[in-house]
Amino acid sequence: MKKFFIACFLVIIMLMVPFTSVAKEAKASDIKYVSSLNVETPQFFITPDQYIEIILFIESTFEGDEKYQAYAIVNDIIGTDMKLDPIILAEAWTEYGYQPIPTQELNDPSLTLEDLKDLLNYYWAFNLFGGLLALITGLFKNRFGWMHRVINDGYQLCVDGVFLALNVVIDTVESLRSLAKTINLLLTVPWVFSDMITDLFNQNFEGFLNTLSDFLSDFINNLSAFILTIIDLFLNFPVIWDYLKNDIGGFAYWLLTETPWKNGIHVSGVVIRGISPYPGVNVTCRGETTITNSRGEFSFNFDPIVPSEDSFPPNEYYGMHKCMITVEKDGEILRQSPGILSYVFSGGYIYWPFIIPMSRPKAVGFRTVPVEKLSNLINWIHVLFPNFFRLINRIDIPSV
Repeated sequence: MKKFFIACFLVIIMLMVPFTSVAKEAKASDIKYVSSLNVETPQFFITPDQYIEIILFIESTFEGDEKYQAYAIVNDIIGTDMKLDPIILAEAWTEYGYQPIPTQELNDPSLTLEDLKDLLNYYWAFNLFGGLLALITGLFKNRFGWMHRVINDGYQLCVDGVFLALNVVIDTVESLRSLAKTINLLLTVPWVFSDMITDLFNQNFEGFLNTLSDFLSDFINNLSAFILTIIDLFLNFPVIWDYLKNDIGGFAYWLLTETPWKNGIHVSGVVIRGISPYPGVNVTCRGETTITNSRGEFSFNFDPIVPSEDSFPPNEYYGMHKCMITVEKDGEILRQSPGILSYVFSGGYIYWPFIIPMSRPKAVGFRTVPVEKLSNLINWIHVLFPNFFRLINRIDIPSV
């Protein structure tokens, strides 16, 4: 039975290799260079509740100089206006995440078992700052969609692999070296994530697609080569074999065969008129329309999401897709989500609450409030306090 599972796993691995070879040939060099186009760059804002969550994590996790360093990291990533800088976040992953062991040290023929364990402890020492970055990245997992899963699952596989390498008793240097090489492959994920995010938000879309293509090809070709050489070494370590076959193999299979960058996007939210749910209004996004229910809620999917001119980059699956949500009643547009805040990666989730002011006779004189100022205020509230509207949505208030 064991040989049967090994054979099946090898078949999956070998089937992936031609796929990546094709992907390698169809690189972004054949795609029109679009970094000079006038494309608006998506933006991300953090809510006060999320900021408090980060502060509580720092206060409960760090002490002394490390606490000051943690606050410095957060202040670099999140500005005073609560705006997230995705490029700095991605760069921080490469600095504070796990570090791969240099190839020349790992391949040193004179390396002893004790020397190798020392290398593992030096380069793979658990870093609490990585946990902080995982928390911040997780706050935006809905918008990052498939990209978040790449960095999150890759990071978790690193954690699990490091734990196995440091805690499972392995009595030969070659066995431990082979496992270390496999895990080292995963430790490049933060670097790839950083390069892709940097290229994407600098509108170097050709570089973004080239990095993705190179990573997919190199990852599976190197992984398959390692798997073929270490099968015999780990047959007597079921926990390690399960990690290689199910965890790393499953991650590779998802990334390379399910094309997650073409998955659908889930859209949901709530529409409130005054202080009450607003049922029966039309909610539209990218041609998909639904009607709010008795609680003012709406929810629908794009499956699959189709790239368009206003995707980021334009007409490509891999990046972010603009999903500007429009609320209308009897042909009149009541509200729209701000375009620059309405981007989401494939496989992601976008939630947006809308407040529709009650119709009132216009006041005369100094009591008149400019409509534009009121609209800007409501949009600002939408950005900073979505959790507040979720709470309202749970309260049963009779419709007006």
